[in-house]
Parts: sequence; C-alpha cells; structure tokens
Amino acid sequence: MFTKKNAVLLVAMTMALAACGGGGSSSTPTTPTTPTTPTTPTTPTTPTTPTTPTTPTTPTTPAAPSSGKAVDGYLAGSTVFCDVNKDGVASTGEATTTTDANGGFTFASGCAGTIVVAGGKDATTGYVFKGTLKSPAGSAMATPLTSLLADSDMTAAQLAVSLNVPANVDVTKVDPADGKNNDLMRTTLATQQIMQQLANTLASLSGSTDTASLYTKVAGSLSKVLIANPAPLFSADGSINQATLNAAAKSAVAATLADPKFGKFTISDADLFAAASQIAAQSSAFLTASDADLANITSRLQNPAAPAIETASSVNYLSLTSDAVRINGNAFSYAALSSGATIATPTTFGLNFAIKGAPVIDTVVALGLELTEKGGQGRKLQLMIDKVNVKSVNGQLTIVPDTTAKVFVYGRAGSGTEINMTINDLTFKPLTVTNNSLTLNYTSLVNKVLSSADSTTKTTAEKFTAITGTFEVKVAFDGLPVKLADGSAFLDSTSVAITTVNPSHTVKGLGVTGTLIIQ
Repeated sequence: MFTKKNAVLLVAMTMALAACGGGGSSSTPTTPTTPTTPTTPTTPTTPTTPTTPTTPTTPTTPAAPSSGKAVDGYLAGSTVFCDVNKDGVASTGEATTTTDANGGFTFASGCAGTIVVAGGKDATTGYVFKGTLKSPAGSAMATPLTSLLADSDMTAAQLAVSLNVPANVDVTKVDPADGKNNDLMRTTLATQQIMQQLANTLASLSGSTDTASLYTKVAGSLSKVLIANPAPLFSADGSINQATLNAAAKSAVAATLADPKFGKFTISDADLFAAASQIAAQSSAFLTASDADLANITSRLQNPAAPAIETASSVNYLSLTSDAVRINGNAFSYAALSSGATIATPTTFGLNFAIKGAPVIDTVVALGLELTEKGGQGRKLQLMIDKVNVKSVNGQLTIVPDTTAKVFVYGRAGSGTEINMTINDLTFKPLTVTNNSLTLNYTSLVNKVLSSADSTTKTTAEKFTAITGTFEVKVAFDGLPVKLADGSAFLDSTSVAITTVNPSHTVKGLGVTGTLIIQ
C-alpha cells in the first residue's frame, strides 16, 4: 500500500537528481524539470466499517414479583415454592420463600409455575397445617379452593357451581380471611375440613405420616368427582351432597392404594361412607356458622387433639333402639310407621339411641320435623333446630343445642295465614336428653310459636295444638351416621326443607318417614 512516508521519500530523491545537473552544457543551468508531482497516493481503502454490532437483545425483564397469601386462616411460617415442572417437589432452581405472620409471601423474580404451600401454622388457631395448598400460576391466593383448580381440568365456572361460590368471585384473587368475604371464608373452611379429614383418615388407614401428599391426592380426587358430577356439593342452605362426597372419598382411597409408597389397607364402602358422613357434618357446621361462631367452630373442629373420624362403622355405630321411634312415649317401629300408626295428638317425638361398640362422635347436627296433612285442610308444619352439639363420652351421648342455635318454623293451615318465623331463644328447652334418649317436645315448640305469633298468625298456630287427621311425618337429622339395629345398613335418606324462610334452611340426611293417623 502506498503510504505518505513513501511519497515523501520519492519527492526527496527527485529533488536530489535535479540538483546534480543531469542536463546540457550551457552555462545557464538548465532549469530543472519540475519534479513530477508525485502521484497522489491512493487514498487507502477505508476499512470496511465494521458492522455495527447488533444491539444486544435487552435481557428479558424479570417477571414482576409474585405476591400472595396462604389461607386456611392465614398460614404463618409455611414453605412456599414455585413448582415450574409440576412435580410437587421443590426442585433445584425453583424459587422458594416463606410466609409471614399474615400468610403473605413474595417471589422476588416472579413465579410462572404452580404455587405450592406446605407446613406452617394457622395464625389464628395456632394449629400446625398438615395439608398442601396449591394455586395456578399467577394467583394471588393459595387456599383449599385454589387447590381444586391447580393441576386439574376443573374450571372456575365448575368450581362456582360445585361449591356455591358466586360466579363473579375469583378465588385466585380474593382474600377470604380479610373480614370482608365471610361467605367465601365459610366455603374455604368447609372445603378444608373435607380435604384434611379425608387425608387424615387415609393416613390412619395406610399407616403413613405423609398427610401432606395424601391431601394432594384428595384434592385431585375431589376435583375429578366434582367435574363428573355437576350437582352442587355445597347447597345454599349449608347441606352437603353426601353421594358426591362418598364418591370423592372412594376415589381418594383408590388413588392412595395405587401409590406404592402408601401401605395397603381395606375398608368397606359402609365404613368409608360412615366416615364421609361424619366429615360432611363437620363441613356443614362451617357453612351454617354465623360470623360470631366461625372462630369457635374452627378452633374446635380443626383441633388436632379432636377424636379421629370413625372408620369402623360395622362394629362402632349408632342405631335407634329396636328400630323404632317413640311418639307420646310409645315405641313405633319403622314398619309400623310405614303402614300407618294411630296416635293421639302428638306431645313428644323421641329417638332412643343405642350405641354399638365405641363410635367416635363429636359433631354439630341439625334436626328437623315435618307434618304434612294428606287431604283435609292441607295443613303443614315444619320445625328445624339448626345447631345441636352431639358427642359420645364413655358410652353416653350428650346432645345439647348450641348457645347460638335457632328454631325455624313454617306452618300453613288451609287458606289461613302462613307462619314463618325464627326463634332465637331456646331457653324453653325444646330438646332433652336422658340416657341416650333424645326427646323433641312438640307441645313446648307449638306453645312457643303461639306465644311468639302475632294476631294474624296466631289463629294458624292454634290449629296445630290439638290436631286430628292423617299426616305424613318426617324426622331428619344430618351428620349422624345412624344404622339399623343390626348394623347392616344406614337409615334411609330424607330431608325437611323449611318452605319460605329466607335464606332457606334444610335438614338433609338420614331419618325416618311414615304416616300418622291422629285421632
């Protein structure tokens, strides 16, 4: 390449040659030839401008921090991890954090996977949390309800129908424990009770201490059954669809037996469904609890020291003595009631319980009575006591209306004015229990209605004080797994739905139906 240095040297050599003469003999020196202007050096080829380096791709901005809360009551000190590969285990590289005293957690780099919560304590009760909550990616809440949505095909719409959640409530975003969403909190606790108690039962049957993994199996089984059975599991009146819950329990048993890490066991459908019935009663207690009662019920039913669910109903069970109901102090068999029993105006209805073995009973039930006239004036009387605490202690039952219990009453007498009232004061003692015998005092209930009725409904109420005619009778109790005296089967399912009370109230469970000819 021709450089400036070469050009300068060439000029210097040319000038030197000219100075030496180099030409004719004239004295006048020959004018030196003007040196040839050196060829302008070829402008060096401008080096190819290096390709402007591609502006490095801006690194992907880390996902915004994912924050949320873990709720079964707020869970404090729980481990939370972002389960990107959905294997249920905190794998290497998966973000992990811990909940604060109010159940709050944050993934500083965000979380694009399933949120999983385990361990810790309920900040309200102080009880250790033994389950596993999950929530779909992007959720702000991890609760028993979101656990049904995570890693399943269940949609938010299906969840809303199954658990009676308003369609406009996003359970992955709404905090059920903030004091502003008490209905959602009741549903959350009722769902938690089902999943935790089924997991506890499976742990006991399989001899496992891995309750957290069993909780996940229960959640998966429950979501599948709810998808397959569109009928609501939770009704607006707080009752539980027992058939659906039984199916979920059976599915969870099958899933546990299919996993080799859990011990093999056997349980009959009768025993499993009896256990599910007890769990349903506990769940229903949450759904029907008042705001004031919710904390007490949670403390009692979630207490790890509470008796385990009974799973041997074939040897430990309740029945009614001699398969009979007592009316006015006299025993009437189920068969006699079915064909029609003749009585005087009722004064009392009694249930004499027989305890076989040592059944574990610690629950809240509702009791209902209905009389519907066949023909005649078309009279109807429905009575319901919504909260009755039932426990078995050393072979004896204690049956006591809760301090917040209410009596719902509906009555109709022909074209007369309807009775539709709620009695909040049970000091008139409509229930008494002596030696495992429960007596519903019909006379005192009617008298209480009379004393509480206004002038427009008192006439209707009076028509139930000395009644005659033929009536269909129903006695129903939810949450008590009562069997035939020989233990071969449960009593028939029945229900008493209070007709016009708003919100509606229904006792849906086991019971006795028949016909009374009142003379």
